[in-house]
Amino acid sequence: MSNVLVTGSGGGLGKFVVTEMKKQGHAVCQVFHSGLEQITEYGFHGDLKNKTFVENMFKNHVFDFVVHCAGRWNGFNSDMSIAHDNSVMMMNLLEAVSGIKKFIFVSSSAADLNNPYPLSSYGYSKLFSEQLLQLVAKDKGFSYTIWRPFHIISPEEKYSPGSSHICTNLFHRHTILKEKINLSNMPKKRDISFIWAEDVAECIASFMQNPCSDGEIFNLGSANLRSPYDVAFHMLTLLDGDEITEKQCDDKEDDRFIRSYGILDWKPRTGFNECIKKFVQYKRSKHDFRSR
Repeated sequence: MSNVLVTGSGGGLGKFVVTEMKKQGHAVCQVFHSGLEQITEYGFHGDLKNKTFVENMFKNHVFDFVVHCAGRWNGFNSDMSIAHDNSVMMMNLLEAVSGIKKFIFVSSSAADLNNPYPLSSYGYSKLFSEQLLQLVAKDKGFSYTIWRPFHIISPEEKYSPGSSHICTNLFHRHTILKEKINLSNMPKKRDISFIWAEDVAECIASFMQNPCSDGEIFNLGSANLRSPYDVAFHMLTLLDGDEITEKQCDDKEDDRFIRSYGILDWKPRTGFNECIKKFVQYKRSKHDFRSR
């Protein structure tokens, strides 16, 4: 059993990482974002941008691994507050951390320079954090793994106007706002890789102690690309209580995941259709919106 510190443990991915780490027998200390600094039975509550708060986490506690899931995101734009906050959080952690075996950083596809989309302030902050981690890890003598998930589908993501991922956005508009979604306005180009949050969490936990992931950067996602139209069609069909009868289209393959498939011999367990189905089921299990 290892002692694992998980930042962003209240987020759309962090919750599943905590669950998976516990499932695999590790002792987990969580870090929750809060304006009020305190320590509870669940872990630390505070702001990772506060250097003193971060220093205090490591003063009287010993961790074998740090899994850094925390981060701010508000869309692909040039918001400098995003670049600042994500970079400061990483700098504070790397300055304070000591005595660990490995630092696991959940980066983003936004940091992938082979991504067809231009870098945003969010992407720059992730890329900067990756490069800083590699420098500090060498200097302090611990290992690292950098994971770049592509478009995580998480039912635990909180809705935020203008910056939610597509599944969260569509579900909120259709189910909460009762908005009629026009499928004809949805882009049909299949150039997006999606991945289920629990698959990402399982991968992070399973390879945490595996030396084949040491000092590596891996893209995580499905090689079968989909479009916003695909997401909307499948989700709206399920939300309206219908069965999906769409003819299976040829998959467009993506070679950006060759290293994770080859070196790790790992692929996502959950296919695209099942991702959307599980997302809708999970949301409905939390709140029954159908009668509203």
